[in-house]
Amino acid sequence: MLDLFQDAVLVVVVLVAWGVAAWIAGAILAAWVASQTGREPVAWMVLALFLSPALALIALAGLPPLPVEAEEAPSVGMLQERRLRAVSSL
Repeated sequence: MLDLFQDAVLVVVVLVAWGVAAWIAGAILAAWVASQTGREPVAWMVLALFLSPALALIALAGLPPLPVEAEEAPSVGMLQERRLRAVSSL
């Protein structure tokens, strides 16, 4: 009788561990999808962890992707101009 109880407890522990792992994997997936659509991945991961990865993914699927802002790297001329302005302001 005790062996049957221990086996049942072990099965429940394993199933809960798999469920938690699947929940975390779903939250990571939601964060990745958010980053691919231009949204903040950490916020979406936290949302998915607390609410549900499925709800977060459904919400992300319903939102349009944000436009990617092109960050312009400063050119050599821009850097020299900044240095000249800094020196001339002294």
